Amino acid sequence: MEAIYSKDLDALIDERRTLIIDLRSPEEYQEEHIQGAYNIPYETSKERLFRLNKGKNYVLYCERGLTSFRAAREMSGYGYQVKSLINGIRMYKGKYLIRNYGRRGDF
Repeated sequence: MEAIYSKDLDALIDERRTLIIDLRSPEEYQEEHIQGAYNIPYETSKERLFRLNKGKNYVLYCERGLTSFRAAREMSGYGYQVKSLINGIRMYKGKYLIRNYGRRGDF
């Protein structure tokens, strides 16, 4: 299992050989997410993660990085090629950030 800094994530996305997975709730995903990320909430759909193709590369992220680190470590133990986004989406300021302004009073 590897960890990746937010500054390096855009290059992986540009290569289009890595699938990005958001482990947060659907509501959190709607408020803010990384473009092209699949929303698979960790707590409610953990079994879905272990049905993913082991031949692909993945980057997992959550709000602050703890859940994605735990999930990536667990998945790598089962043979997945997976990285965890250090500090989660809170620290990601890259070009693929999608924000849905207007939720929770944001302007």
